[in-house]
Amino acid sequence: MDLRVAFLVESWGEPWNEGYKNLAKYVYEILKKHLNVEVLEKGRTDLSKLKNYDIAWIFNYPENAKTFLNLLNLKRINKEVKIVKEVAKRELDVGFKSKVKTILLRRKLWDIVITTTDLLKLELTRLTGKQPFLLPPPIPVGYFKPLNKNEARELLEFEKDKIHIGYMGTINKYRKLGIIFEALKNAELKNIVLTMALTNVQEKDLSSILRESREVRIPLRFIKTHDVRTLFSALDLVVYPVEREGGVEPPLTVLEAMSCGTQVAALRTLITEKIIQDHQDGFLFSTPQELKTIIREVSEDTMDKSKISVNARKKILEKFGPEKVEKAYLEFLRILHSEG
Repeated sequence: MDLRVAFLVESWGEPWNEGYKNLAKYVYEILKKHLNVEVLEKGRTDLSKLKNYDIAWIFNYPENAKTFLNLLNLKRINKEVKIVKEVAKRELDVGFKSKVKTILLRRKLWDIVITTTDLLKLELTRLTGKQPFLLPPPIPVGYFKPLNKNEARELLEFEKDKIHIGYMGTINKYRKLGIIFEALKNAELKNIVLTMALTNVQEKDLSSILRESREVRIPLRFIKTHDVRTLFSALDLVVYPVEREGGVEPPLTVLEAMSCGTQVAALRTLITEKIIQDHQDGFLFSTPQELKTIIREVSEDTMDKSKISVNARKKILEKFGPEKVEKAYLEFLRILHSEG
């Protein structure tokens, strides 16, 4: 296709686990082979350049008055350009800023809205009266793949005789870390280490985590690595205690870990139930006691963990592998191009 596409993003560099940013990168990787895609970062690009493109695809670009004025001016100058909005957040109706965004969606400032889950698609259809496109996140399975566990543990200096339970991401009211600590409280197993890879954490939240770890008497280790495959491969279990994802759904952390063949235990939600089949390719829990049982099963080798790992990888390949998802994105662009 002879299309010029501009991706509008807030930034394009690290850190690795900002979901909205990574979604843009993963989509970029599958599209750059087929058409001209340019990344326009906040503060580094004059948005007046957009008149030279066929599609302006907005990811996590700041949605302020200046941006909206630029987009309105763009439509006035070049009515043929299509403005695509990637809506990957559930909090469209939470808080003042989100309500403003919802109003703009109702007024159809964007030509096309894209969602990454069918649940969000349904929600946005009710809001806008128009069906968005559903395009799942393409997971780079060639990068997120199983690595040798012993080598990964050695590289990260993990103790060989310990069970390493991992959590990664930020801390907010939707991330129920208390469930992890409650599950580990008075744990019969004494060989567990809780490993955390945290980002954008305030000092008060960090102090709270340290206090809770002392109360449950579980060793706590903080780690920072840009090669998350190594971290996933070194862990025995990734715990995702998130009630509502603030960024991309389905959660990229869960999909990336499963792609690496890592066992994932996720809080049971409408989203995670669509990803994980309990005790087949991962685990689901609703209470601290259920998570405690999962951790005990993983620690005591009471199940075929290799089967769960293989099934997890297989599911990501089948549902989110770039080769399959790429077709959906290209078909979307063909439809958009034909409408122009």
